[in-house]
Amino acid sequence: MKIFPNAKVQTLKDCHPGQLVRGYGYSEDSDFGIVFDFDNGDIKKRGVISLTKNGPEYSFDEEPDIAKVLAYGGELVFEANQLQHCEGRASSLYDQKGVLVGTAAGWSLNVQAEEQFDRRGRRAQLHLPSAMLSFGQDQAQGVGFFGSWSVYLEDEDRPVERRVLIAKFTVKGEV
Repeated sequence: MKIFPNAKVQTLKDCHPGQLVRGYGYSEDSDFGIVFDFDNGDIKKRGVISLTKNGPEYSFDEEPDIAKVLAYGGELVFEANQLQHCEGRASSLYDQKGVLVGTAAGWSLNVQAEEQFDRRGRRAQLHLPSAMLSFGQDQAQGVGFFGSWSVYLEDEDRPVERRVLIAKFTVKGEV
């Protein structure tokens, strides 16, 4: 017997960076999120990028070995909209929350701290291939900025045409 999507309850510590999760925290809202790691040499933390109606927001979890989440199997696939909110140089989309940034080093997602503690509004980037969060901005030349995208969950046992839409984002719209 197969059940889609493939998901199980586990601790945030047992998830892998880039994995789709849901149900963390104590909020009644259960946004989808992407697990990330942060490592600046001195500080190593695990956190979640919440795909909220206001765009992607990050938060660190102080107890990832205790926090329970619903962790999904499968692969996240981002699809940039090539027809709207697209720039080939640093301009109005450069540092906006939710913008996908494509460079020679790979793809990143501009994120903002969730409204908690003193981190409100602090911008960061999630490097999508490694699911590492950083506070440095990718270089502004030779890049593509995409302000409209969708993210899907694909499972190897499920046909691509049946992939699950997780979130849509447009800089002038909502997730």
